[in-house]
Order: sequence, then C-alpha cells, then structure tokens
Amino acid sequence: MVTRHKGKKSAVSADKNKDLHRHMDANASDPEGSRDDDEEEKLVNLTLILKEIRDFRQDNRERLGEIRGELSKTNLRVDEAEARIVENEERLQNAEAVMAEMLKLHEQLQVRVMDQESCSRSESMRIYGI
Repeated sequence: MVTRHKGKKSAVSADKNKDLHRHMDANASDPEGSRDDDEEEKLVNLTLILKEIRDFRQDNRERLGEIRGELSKTNLRVDEAEARIVENEERLQNAEAVMAEMLKLHEQLQVRVMDQESCSRSESMRIYGI
C-alpha cells in the first residue's frame, strides 16, 4: 500500500519502490532468467496494482476538487438566500409596525367620525313646545 504524507512518499513506499527496481534490475542483468515465471508475474501484477492505485487517487483528487467547487457555489447560494430572508424579515416587521399604527389611526378616526355625526344630529334637532 502506498501512503503519502503531505505530497511526499513515505519511507515504506520508498522501500517498496527500491525493492521493485532491484528485482527488475536483477532480472534484466541475469541472462539466464533465473527468476521463475511466478515471481515475474507477481511483480507485473504489483506494478499494475500500483498504477491502478495511483490512477484511482488521481481520479479521487479530481472528483474532490469538483465537489469542493460545487460546495463553494452552494455555500454562496445559501449565503445569498439567507441575506434575502433577513431583508424580507425586516420588511415584514416594518410592514407589521405600519399596519399597527394604521389600525390605531383607523380607530381614532372612527371615534372622531361618530362624535362628529352625533354632534351634527343634535344641532339639527329642534325641540318645539317646551
């Protein structure tokens, strides 16, 4: 297993790579091919697995970058939505305050109109024969 720490290969990974290169060099320099086919097949399989793991990690990095980009866009949208909600809540509070004032004024005007009507009726009445 290849492990990395802050973008650098670990000591275990470096040792494995040295062993791999040593085996490859020994096989290339040995003209008789003393290594049997099973060991060579294992080496090829390990090399293939290492390549697949590296490809997998690269794909994961790319996908992670895409996810981070989408997440930042989503965060921006959420921030904008929160700002609009706050603005609408303020507008609603202002509208409720204005509505309360208008209801008070309406009641005052109703009382005044009733008073005016009662005064005008009493002045328009004439009492005869007292």
